[in-house]
Amino acid sequence: MLITIITIMHVILALIVIVAVLLQSGKGTDIAGVFGGGGGSSAFGPTGAATLFWKITGVAFALFLLSSTVLSILHTKRDMPAPLKGIERKVPQTPQPPTQ
Repeated sequence: MLITIITIMHVILALIVIVAVLLQSGKGTDIAGVFGGGGGSSAFGPTGAATLFWKITGVAFALFLLSSTVLSILHTKRDMPAPLKGIERKVPQTPQPPTQ
């Protein structure tokens, strides 16, 4: 039950991070930004929206990493079938020296 809740939260956080990154505008998104110019005339001011999205992205990403770590720990402690569990790793045999 706990793993299911954390997995759902993990997917939601992944979507939030994706949307937050896509909504951020670059430093110079118009043609004036190519030449180093460009002023900010937005509702939040020139950097107000940028810092808001930076904070949202940073918090969502930190929570995403935390949920990834927690899910990894929970899955290794619990005996769940891993995707590669049925595949045995073949270790090459080293030749034994002849015995006399």
